[in-house]
Amino acid sequence: MPTRQGCSASWYWGRSILLLCSASIASSAFAWIYPEHRDIALLAAGTLDPERTAVFSRLWQDARFSNEQRLCEEAADTDQSVTPACIDWAALSAIAGDHACSSREMLETVTGSTWILAVADVAAQLKLDLEKIPVVVSVQQIELTSDLVADAQRRFASQANRAARVNALRTADTRLQRADVEYATRAGANNAHFLLARERTDQTGGEYAATTLETGSELNAIGIYSWYHLSALQKASRLANEQLTNGQRRELARSLLFDEAFALHFLEDVFASGHVAGTWGDASQRKGTHDFYNQNGLETFTWDSRGTSLVLMGDAHMRPVDAETAAQAVQKSLRQVLDATSGRSEDPLPYRSAAPQ
Repeated sequence: MPTRQGCSASWYWGRSILLLCSASIASSAFAWIYPEHRDIALLAAGTLDPERTAVFSRLWQDARFSNEQRLCEEAADTDQSVTPACIDWAALSAIAGDHACSSREMLETVTGSTWILAVADVAAQLKLDLEKIPVVVSVQQIELTSDLVADAQRRFASQANRAARVNALRTADTRLQRADVEYATRAGANNAHFLLARERTDQTGGEYAATTLETGSELNAIGIYSWYHLSALQKASRLANEQLTNGQRRELARSLLFDEAFALHFLEDVFASGHVAGTWGDASQRKGTHDFYNQNGLETFTWDSRGTSLVLMGDAHMRPVDAETAAQAVQKSLRQVLDATSGRSEDPLPYRSAAPQ
């Protein structure tokens, strides 16, 4: 599995990557929180068509071989709650980046660490806590009426709900730090979870995509997504084209599913408002921008929107519509990998027998 961001196959951008990343417009902090990442992946996997669901299930069963106790029987376990006994595939995109710095490290962490189940437990409790607190608009956006008492009550409720969400998140952060001692360190390392700022306002999608992968470019969400997604596609092409032993197939299936899950963490980040707005300024400016837009939302435009805007929310403020928007892109990415595994890709990545395990 690759351990750094970069890609020599930038020519592949033209059709597959840009379709997935068309919502990119354009501080150090994570994007969607663990339960939000997992919910997006659950929604994407759970709405696959039956044929691709069957392929996905076969790959997951191969990936689980020899790790059946730690990796859940279901790739997308919708019944899982607090004190989980295993990790499903949907949770991998939540663990990626925030609790592991590469797909290989994520595999080692998920299958070998004692603390990852504690992280999953904290995340499940945080989801339950946040479900009790409405996601509210900014106090400044509340429409005033002639009823001063009612207006004051709505403002107070809005502020109280926002404070309650922040308190729940901070409590979970403290518990996560206890479970994963490197948690805070990863958050301050770089801007990997953020979109790279556009160089100019008339930059095309293709030009932007190429910039995210250029040598010397700052780590960014689209670049890392592309690196790991392409790695998963290359491994999928091996499954479709090579005569492999059962052991080789299992190892390759495990590797490509962990690569794709790691990639999807950063694709999901693209749809968090605080990670679309600005990576410039010093650490305090980036953090302030990140937090403000996560709470208040951001109106964005896609390259192919034809003037139609999309309002995004951010970390710990995800609404159902935000999950659905992100899940559409996640599912499209996952479908590419599943189709490559089956040898039915409409725009296949050239087969490489040298693609790594």
